[in-house]
Amino acid sequence: MTFCEVVLAAALARDLAEFETSLRRIRYQHGEVKWEERNHYFADWSRRAVENRVCRPVMMEPSVTIEKRVNWRNLGKRRVSLTVIPRATFLANTNLLAGGDLLGFVSRRPNLDFFHTGLVAFGKGGELMLRHASRRRGRIADERMDTFVASSRVRYVTVLRAVEVAAIAGDR
Repeated sequence: MTFCEVVLAAALARDLAEFETSLRRIRYQHGEVKWEERNHYFADWSRRAVENRVCRPVMMEPSVTIEKRVNWRNLGKRRVSLTVIPRATFLANTNLLAGGDLLGFVSRRPNLDFFHTGLVAFGKGGELMLRHASRRRGRIADERMDTFVASSRVRYVTVLRAVEVAAIAGDR
């Protein structure tokens, strides 16, 4: 998620000061740099990004609502409700995606909401790619979306799109 936060903050900023302000606004609940204010779960991160008008959801129908239990370190156990796009719907509607869209891939593991995030990119031939911080490669990498979805056994996805920079600048 850190990679996506930095890219989004850089896209929103006109200079270093705006980058730092944007990153705090994106990463922390009230822009206050404290561990307990950090958006640790992507479910929280995406909800707050929409509430703060940094991003908007990109819906593909049919979407479904699922319930997940999360429990990580000392954040406590709780349930989250996620509106998600099933894999088949996502793959059938990739024409709705735009470069830079943020993707969250729902985890199959108990106690975890999402297992990975990344950005939509397009290859030289126009093929749909996932640009992400690859743990396996140890760096930022582009991977064919269909390959990632198949190899990771993705069941559900969420898609967010950054709000236009001009709209955010109008809030200042």
